[in-house]
Amino acid sequence: ASTLSRRTPSTPTPLRTRLGAKNHPSVTTAPADPQTSETGSLSDSSPESVHLSNLASDSDSDSDSTMAPLATKPTFATITHPKSDRCPILEAGIITPEILYEWRRACQKYQKNCKERTADDLVSYVADEMREPILAKWYTASQTRIDGLKLDAYIAELGTLVLEKGWQGKMRRKVLGAKMALSGQTFADWAYDIQNTNAILSQAAATFALTDADLKNVLDAGLTETLQMDLDTEPVLSTELNAWIAEVKQRDDRLKFEALRMQQVIDSQPTKSPAKVKLSLAERLALPPKPSLASRLTTPPPKDPKAKCPPLTNGEKALLDLHDGCRRCRKFYIGHRTLNCDGDFPDAATYRTLTQADAEAQAAARGKTLKTKREPTAVVHASKNILDTDYEESDSDRDGYVTPPLTVPHLYADITLSGPSISEFPISVRSLLDIGCPSIVISDKLVHQLGLRRFPLPTEEDNLSSLSCLHYRNHR
Repeated sequence: ASTLSRRTPSTPTPLRTRLGAKNHPSVTTAPADPQTSETGSLSDSSPESVHLSNLASDSDSDSDSTMAPLATKPTFATITHPKSDRCPILEAGIITPEILYEWRRACQKYQKNCKERTADDLVSYVADEMREPILAKWYTASQTRIDGLKLDAYIAELGTLVLEKGWQGKMRRKVLGAKMALSGQTFADWAYDIQNTNAILSQAAATFALTDADLKNVLDAGLTETLQMDLDTEPVLSTELNAWIAEVKQRDDRLKFEALRMQQVIDSQPTKSPAKVKLSLAERLALPPKPSLASRLTTPPPKDPKAKCPPLTNGEKALLDLHDGCRRCRKFYIGHRTLNCDGDFPDAATYRTLTQADAEAQAAARGKTLKTKREPTAVVHASKNILDTDYEESDSDRDGYVTPPLTVPHLYADITLSGPSISEFPISVRSLLDIGCPSIVISDKLVHQLGLRRFPLPTEEDNLSSLSCLHYRNHR
């Protein structure tokens, strides 16, 4: 049968004094931080339950071998204060300047709400509720002296025991080097955190605390680039710290709202092209090799599966020209020419050579007068014959002008011009290109619009006699 061995508990148990038991007869020991072990947490992490669990494990083991202690994470102290008129409890754990500041506030809150507590006896009650073993020993060893201290003196002496040396300088440098996170943090949360840290310095080490003016400069220097650009565009007029923080908070909220709205607009847009998938080395090696430049140059182009319409013969061209036809869609009396044809070539599978009968049939279908070809008897009559048969509009022209038998589309160039009268964007002009003109002709209206300076036209410039030009303009 196994025997129950007695072993010292792995977690020291602080002793409660009679004064503490008298003050809190119904308060039980608060459980420790559940993060005391990486392997898990116990159902009851109080010192008594830990002691009992060790005894139970000893009773189940028949060997006298001892197990190696488990690696534990540092546990920070917590403050238990369920009711403001009850004495707060400082649980066991590491005490930081922030925790010590919260412990001070809890003690002040207890004194404020408990009518029986005064500044003279407050420390005798709150010091008895420190659950850290070393602090319990410190209080027990000097209980009479500590009970006579005021709260400020008690907190100062407690800070010398639990805080590392030089913590004031580290906390001050933390405030001076504070930077606002680029995402996931608002200006208000960040600014209030810095203010709370500086408040701890003002309570525990006033010489290390920053003034409101210095704290405002620190907050201004730690802003994000977007918020700094907004303040540079429209500076905040208020110099008081709280008013300045309130104004910057409104700017930050507006910028975050605009960024959220823009992201929603971007997300609502359909994806134009799928994202390019990055292939691994093995996948790239498995891809077929790309053809070389030499192979691409020597390989003939692929044949078009669609058969092309055969080219027009000279007879078909003459027939189309005679009957106002289009050489692209190859229809007679259609009302347009090749240059302004919107149709396509005929189907090669059903196409057949054009004949005079096709022209007659399409002229009758479209209600047009069939044109006939006349044999010319003289050069002048030949030109008149071409005009009468190929161009219907020749009959409506004025007497001083004749339409040429063959036409070539004019060449135009879209250009932009600027001048002294143009203050904003240049104006767009469509100019006619004529290689036979030795000068650039510009209209009088455009000269006024651009505000160009005029010069008298030289007398020897007689190549513009057909135009009413009296001035010229230098172009550089």
